[in-house]
Amino acid sequence: MNGLLVRPIGNRFNPLRSFPVPWVEGRPAQEILNKSQPMRSIASRVVAAILIAPVLALADPPLGVFGHQFTEREGEPVWTIEQESADVFTLFVHGDSLGWRLDRLDSDEIKSFWRKMGWPQGAVHHASCIGDGESVFCHMPANARRRIPWLAENKSDYFYYDTMAGVMEIRLIAR
Repeated sequence: MNGLLVRPIGNRFNPLRSFPVPWVEGRPAQEILNKSQPMRSIASRVVAAILIAPVLALADPPLGVFGHQFTEREGEPVWTIEQESADVFTLFVHGDSLGWRLDRLDSDEIKSFWRKMGWPQGAVHHASCIGDGESVFCHMPANARRRIPWLAENKSDYFYYDTMAGVMEIRLIAR
């Protein structure tokens, strides 16, 4: 057996896996093989981390002062979004003295929003969205935005949605 002097003693069930694992002299065979090839194991983990990290990276939530192209003057602020805690934000509408609570949307809520909009589910993992049940503010990098026809032409990484306005590109004016 490739120079390994081990005596197989059969298969034992490993409760952490849903299939039998071959055991050799009281230890899983994979444990012995991993010790004989430590550099290959480390290198494959590093390569996997490098390839997977960009896929799992989420955009930051939309924070700062935002405007849109439908204001009277270009660059006029419409909203300010401030973070209160990890999942709670406050929205200030310029010209109004009230603050509105927005919550970070979890992955299921974002997926539901994507389905409602008819957008490809593959891009959902790159978005960071906050909302209040009627309005949604999202930050979505350009590489993921390109997959959604409604957003592909946007120059900004941010968009706003509500039932009255629909989807609107918004621009970050200041942090």
